Amino acid sequence: MGKMPQPVRRSRVTGKEHRPLDMRAVAKKAQVSVATVSRTINRVPTVAIMCSNDLTAIGVLHKSHQVGLRIPQDMSIIGFDDIQMVRMMIPPLASIHMSRINLANVAMKALIGHIEGKSPPREYKIDTHLVVRESSSFPPGAVCGSKTRHGSSARPACDHT
Repeated sequence: MGKMPQPVRRSRVTGKEHRPLDMRAVAKKAQVSVATVSRTINRVPTVAIMCSNDLTAIGVLHKSHQVGLRIPQDMSIIGFDDIQMVRMMIPPLASIHMSRINLANVAMKALIGHIEGKSPPREYKIDTHLVVRESSSFPPGAVCGSKTRHGSSARPACDHT
């Protein structure tokens, strides 16, 4: 059975034709990313992997488990998007959180600029921050503690066991 063509839709704003997002293609891309990571893990000593999205990070977590890696003791994994699902993984995945409100505002400004015929900026600033969870840790041999001005440890001692 051949690949079913995606329906073509016309934008009400621009009048241009486009195809809706094909989730099968997204899943295939995530599988390719995980396969690439799998080959890398087997060839190169890896202490951390930063994935371009959380779904790929979940796939890397799964593949790491299959090959016997302990997360985060052997390798840290960090995703991007901070989708709710990452909190339910074992271990919960660290992720870069992106402000969806900020993203929506930037997208709306870009769309309005496009409609008004203005040339769009080359870059947009979107606020992000790292949400640290149990899938990330210091690499083995790292100096983990740092001293504050008062001499107390700012972070707990590293446990590489």
